[in-house]
Amino acid sequence: MSVEEVSKLIDDRMQAAIDGDYYGVLGVEKDAESSAIQASYIAMAKTIHPDMMGKEGLEDYKDKAGELFKFATEAQEVLTHNKKRKSYDSGDLVAKGVHGGEATGSEERNRKNKAKIQYQKGSVLLNRKGWADAEAHLREAVELNEEEPRYWRKLGWAIFNNSEADKTKRQDEACRCWIQALELNEEDPEAHYYMALYHKSKSDLKKMKNALVRTVKLKPRHVEAQRELRLLKMREEKLKAADTPINRFFKAFANLGKKKKK
Repeated sequence: MSVEEVSKLIDDRMQAAIDGDYYGVLGVEKDAESSAIQASYIAMAKTIHPDMMGKEGLEDYKDKAGELFKFATEAQEVLTHNKKRKSYDSGDLVAKGVHGGEATGSEERNRKNKAKIQYQKGSVLLNRKGWADAEAHLREAVELNEEEPRYWRKLGWAIFNNSEADKTKRQDEACRCWIQALELNEEDPEAHYYMALYHKSKSDLKKMKNALVRTVKLKPRHVEAQRELRLLKMREEKLKAADTPINRFFKAFANLGKKKKK
Protein backbone atom coordinates (compact mmCIF):
# COMPACT_ATOMS: atom_id res chain seq x y z
CA MET A 1 0.00 0.00 0.00
CA SER A 2 1.13 3.55 -0.69
CA VAL A 3 1.80 6.10 2.06
CA GLU A 4 -1.46 7.83 1.18
CA GLU A 5 -3.46 4.58 1.31
CA VAL A 6 -2.03 3.57 4.69
CA SER A 7 -2.65 6.99 6.25
CA LYS A 8 -6.20 7.01 4.85
CA LEU A 9 -6.85 3.52 6.26
CA ILE A 10 -5.65 4.65 9.68
CA ASP A 11 -7.81 7.79 9.60
CA ASP A 12 -10.90 5.90 8.43
CA ARG A 13 -10.54 3.11 10.98
CA MET A 14 -9.72 5.62 13.71
CA GLN A 15 -13.13 7.19 13.27
CA ALA A 16 -14.73 3.78 13.93
CA ALA A 17 -12.52 3.41 17.02
CA ILE A 18 -13.64 6.83 18.27
CA ASP A 19 -17.23 5.69 17.84
CA GLY A 20 -16.53 2.46 19.75
CA ASP A 21 -17.38 0.36 16.69
CA TYR A 22 -15.64 -3.02 16.89
CA TYR A 23 -16.90 -4.17 13.52
CA GLY A 24 -16.03 -0.92 11.80
CA VAL A 25 -12.48 -0.80 13.15
CA LEU A 26 -11.81 -4.26 11.71
CA GLY A 27 -13.67 -3.55 8.50
CA VAL A 28 -16.05 -6.53 8.78
CA GLU A 29 -19.82 -6.96 8.60
CA LYS A 30 -21.85 -7.70 11.73
CA ASP A 31 -22.59 -11.24 10.56
CA ALA A 32 -18.92 -12.04 9.85
CA GLU A 33 -17.64 -15.37 11.13
CA SER A 34 -14.82 -15.57 13.66
CA SER A 35 -12.38 -16.83 11.01
CA ALA A 36 -13.08 -13.78 8.81
CA ILE A 37 -12.70 -11.45 11.80
CA GLN A 38 -9.38 -13.05 12.72
CA ALA A 39 -8.14 -12.82 9.11
CA SER A 40 -9.12 -9.15 8.88
CA TYR A 41 -7.34 -8.39 12.16
CA ILE A 42 -4.13 -10.08 11.00
CA ALA A 43 -4.19 -8.22 7.68
CA MET A 44 -4.80 -4.94 9.48
CA ALA A 45 -2.00 -5.62 11.98
CA LYS A 46 0.49 -6.15 9.15
CA THR A 47 -0.41 -2.73 7.76
CA ILE A 48 -1.04 -0.43 10.71
CA HIS A 49 1.06 -1.90 13.52
CA PRO A 50 2.91 1.04 15.13
CA ASP A 51 6.27 -0.67 14.53
CA MET A 52 5.55 -0.52 10.80
CA MET A 53 5.09 3.24 10.67
CA GLY A 54 8.79 4.02 10.35
CA LYS A 55 9.18 1.54 7.50
CA GLU A 56 6.16 3.03 5.74
CA GLY A 57 7.52 6.56 6.12
CA LEU A 58 4.68 7.46 8.50
CA GLU A 59 6.53 8.30 11.72
CA ASP A 60 3.97 10.98 12.58
CA TYR A 61 1.23 8.35 12.61
CA LYS A 62 2.96 6.09 15.12
CA ASP A 63 1.01 7.27 18.19
CA LYS A 64 -2.31 7.19 16.34
CA ALA A 65 -1.52 3.75 14.92
CA GLY A 66 -0.67 2.51 18.41
CA GLU A 67 -3.98 3.72 19.78
CA LEU A 68 -5.85 2.25 16.84
CA PHE A 69 -4.04 -1.09 17.02
CA LYS A 70 -4.85 -1.39 20.72
CA PHE A 71 -8.55 -0.85 20.04
CA ALA A 72 -8.49 -3.25 17.06
CA THR A 73 -6.92 -5.93 19.27
CA GLU A 74 -9.67 -5.39 21.82
CA ALA A 75 -12.26 -5.66 19.05
CA GLN A 76 -10.76 -8.91 17.78
CA GLU A 77 -10.73 -10.43 21.26
CA VAL A 78 -14.39 -9.54 21.85
CA LEU A 79 -15.75 -10.50 18.45
CA THR A 80 -14.04 -13.89 18.37
CA HIS A 81 -15.38 -14.76 21.83
CA ASN A 82 -19.01 -15.96 21.53
CA LYS A 83 -20.21 -14.78 24.93
CA LYS A 84 -18.50 -11.38 24.75
CA ARG A 85 -19.71 -10.85 21.21
CA LYS A 86 -23.32 -11.53 22.19
CA SER A 87 -22.97 -9.06 25.06
CA TYR A 88 -21.55 -6.46 22.67
CA ASP A 89 -24.26 -7.05 20.05
CA SER A 90 -27.00 -6.80 22.68
CA GLY A 91 -25.60 -3.57 24.08
CA ASP A 92 -24.70 -5.02 27.47
CA LEU A 93 -21.01 -4.62 26.68
CA VAL A 94 -20.20 -1.14 25.43
CA ALA A 95 -16.82 -0.43 23.86
CA LYS A 96 -15.06 2.62 25.18
CA GLY A 97 -14.09 4.61 22.10
CA VAL A 98 -10.58 6.00 21.84
CA HIS A 99 -9.89 9.72 22.01
CA GLY A 100 -8.26 9.76 18.59
CA GLY A 101 -6.44 13.09 18.82
CA GLU A 102 -7.31 15.16 15.78
CA ALA A 103 -9.57 12.54 14.21
CA THR A 104 -12.82 14.46 14.65
CA GLY A 105 -14.15 14.20 11.11
CA SER A 106 -14.06 17.98 10.85
CA GLU A 107 -12.77 20.12 8.00
CA GLU A 108 -9.82 21.03 10.22
CA ARG A 109 -8.90 17.39 10.64
CA ASN A 110 -9.11 16.77 6.90
CA ARG A 111 -6.87 19.74 6.18
CA LYS A 112 -4.25 18.63 8.69
CA ASN A 113 -4.39 15.05 7.49
CA LYS A 114 -3.78 16.21 3.93
CA ALA A 115 -0.83 18.20 5.22
CA LYS A 116 0.53 15.10 6.96
CA ILE A 117 0.27 13.07 3.79
CA GLN A 118 2.21 15.68 1.83
CA TYR A 119 4.76 15.92 4.63
CA GLN A 120 5.27 12.16 4.66
CA LYS A 121 5.65 12.03 0.89
CA GLY A 122 8.15 14.88 1.05
CA SER A 123 10.08 13.16 3.85
CA VAL A 124 10.37 9.94 1.86
CA LEU A 125 11.66 11.89 -1.14
CA LEU A 126 14.16 13.74 1.06
CA ASN A 127 15.59 10.40 2.16
CA ARG A 128 16.02 9.57 -1.52
CA LYS A 129 17.54 13.01 -2.21
CA GLY A 130 14.75 13.89 -4.59
CA TRP A 131 15.05 17.54 -3.59
CA ALA A 132 12.78 19.18 -6.18
CA ASP A 133 9.89 16.73 -5.76
CA ALA A 134 10.29 16.80 -1.98
CA GLU A 135 10.13 20.59 -2.05
CA ALA A 136 6.84 20.52 -3.98
CA HIS A 137 5.16 18.19 -1.46
CA LEU A 138 6.53 20.05 1.55
CA ARG A 139 5.39 23.41 0.20
CA GLU A 140 1.89 22.00 0.01
CA ALA A 141 2.19 20.65 3.56
CA VAL A 142 3.16 24.11 4.82
CA GLU A 143 0.31 25.75 2.91
CA LEU A 144 -2.15 23.35 4.52
CA ASN A 145 -0.71 23.66 8.02
CA GLU A 146 1.59 26.60 8.75
CA GLU A 147 1.70 25.83 12.47
CA GLU A 148 3.82 22.69 12.27
CA PRO A 149 7.54 23.50 12.73
CA ARG A 150 8.75 20.20 11.24
CA TYR A 151 7.12 21.05 7.94
CA TRP A 152 9.01 24.36 7.76
CA ARG A 153 12.27 22.72 8.80
CA LYS A 154 12.13 19.99 6.16
CA LEU A 155 10.90 22.38 3.49
CA GLY A 156 13.96 24.51 4.17
CA TRP A 157 16.23 21.49 3.80
CA ALA A 158 14.65 20.54 0.48
CA ILE A 159 15.01 24.10 -0.82
CA PHE A 160 18.59 24.41 0.46
CA ASN A 161 19.65 21.29 -1.47
CA ASN A 162 17.61 21.85 -4.63
CA SER A 163 20.37 22.69 -7.13
CA GLU A 164 17.79 23.41 -9.82
CA ALA A 165 17.21 26.84 -8.23
CA ASP A 166 19.57 29.83 -7.90
CA LYS A 167 22.05 29.14 -5.11
CA THR A 168 21.77 32.45 -3.24
CA LYS A 169 17.99 32.61 -3.52
CA ARG A 170 17.48 29.05 -2.29
CA GLN A 171 19.90 29.53 0.59
CA ASP A 172 18.09 32.65 1.76
CA GLU A 173 14.63 31.11 1.36
CA ALA A 174 15.76 28.04 3.29
CA CYS A 175 16.99 30.35 6.05
CA ARG A 176 13.56 32.00 6.25
CA CYS A 177 11.96 28.55 6.58
CA TRP A 178 14.27 27.62 9.45
CA ILE A 179 13.68 30.92 11.20
CA GLN A 180 9.94 30.19 11.00
CA ALA A 181 10.52 26.66 12.33
CA LEU A 182 12.45 28.04 15.29
CA GLU A 183 9.79 30.64 16.01
CA LEU A 184 7.33 27.76 16.33
CA ASN A 185 9.74 25.51 18.25
CA GLU A 186 12.91 27.14 19.53
CA GLU A 187 14.05 23.81 21.02
CA ASP A 188 14.44 22.01 17.68
CA PRO A 189 18.11 20.91 17.38
CA GLU A 190 17.82 20.06 13.68
CA ALA A 191 16.60 23.55 12.81
CA HIS A 192 19.56 25.05 14.69
CA TYR A 193 21.91 22.69 12.86
CA TYR A 194 20.47 23.70 9.49
CA MET A 195 20.92 27.36 10.45
CA ALA A 196 24.56 26.55 11.18
CA LEU A 197 24.93 25.17 7.66
CA TYR A 198 23.32 28.33 6.28
CA HIS A 199 25.83 30.52 8.15
CA LYS A 200 28.61 28.26 6.88
CA SER A 201 27.44 28.85 3.31
CA LYS A 202 27.71 32.59 4.01
CA SER A 203 31.15 32.18 5.66
CA ASP A 204 29.82 33.63 8.92
CA LEU A 205 31.79 31.33 11.22
CA LYS A 206 30.83 33.11 14.44
CA LYS A 207 27.10 32.61 13.86
CA MET A 208 27.77 29.12 12.59
CA LYS A 209 29.56 28.22 15.82
CA ASN A 210 26.76 29.68 17.97
CA ALA A 211 24.16 27.63 16.09
CA LEU A 212 26.24 24.46 16.42
CA VAL A 213 26.73 25.00 20.16
CA ARG A 214 22.98 25.43 20.52
CA THR A 215 22.40 22.23 18.54
CA VAL A 216 24.69 20.17 20.74
CA LYS A 217 23.23 21.68 23.89
CA LEU A 218 19.77 20.50 22.82
CA LYS A 219 21.03 17.18 21.43
CA PRO A 220 24.44 16.24 22.89
CA ARG A 221 24.86 13.26 20.55
CA HIS A 222 24.24 15.18 17.35
CA VAL A 223 27.05 13.60 15.30
CA GLU A 224 27.03 16.07 12.40
CA ALA A 225 27.07 19.12 14.67
CA GLN A 226 29.90 17.65 16.74
CA ARG A 227 31.92 17.04 13.58
CA GLU A 228 31.39 20.60 12.35
CA LEU A 229 32.46 21.94 15.76
CA ARG A 230 35.66 19.87 15.62
CA LEU A 231 36.45 21.19 12.16
CA LEU A 232 35.84 24.74 13.34
CA LYS A 233 38.12 24.22 16.32
CA MET A 234 40.89 22.87 14.07
CA ARG A 235 40.53 25.87 11.80
CA GLU A 236 40.68 28.28 14.72
CA GLU A 237 43.81 26.57 16.06
CA LYS A 238 45.52 26.81 12.66
CA LEU A 239 44.69 30.50 12.41
CA LYS A 240 45.93 31.07 15.94
CA ALA A 241 49.18 29.21 15.25
CA ALA A 242 49.71 31.22 12.08
CA ASP A 243 49.40 34.47 14.01
CA THR A 244 52.42 33.98 16.30
CA PRO A 245 55.05 36.77 16.67
CA ILE A 246 57.68 34.79 14.75
CA ASN A 247 55.29 34.17 11.86
CA ARG A 248 54.36 37.85 11.78
CA PHE A 249 58.09 38.72 11.68
CA PHE A 250 58.81 36.42 8.72
CA LYS A 251 55.74 37.67 6.90
CA ALA A 252 56.83 41.30 7.39
CA PHE A 253 60.37 40.39 6.31
CA ALA A 254 59.07 38.72 3.14
CA ASN A 255 56.94 41.78 2.32
CA LEU A 256 59.98 44.02 2.89
CA GLY A 257 61.99 41.95 0.43
CA LYS A 258 59.32 42.35 -2.20
CA LYS A 259 59.32 46.13 -1.78
CA LYS A 260 63.12 46.31 -2.23
CA LYS A 261 62.96 44.33 -5.46
CA LYS A 262 60.48 46.84 -6.86
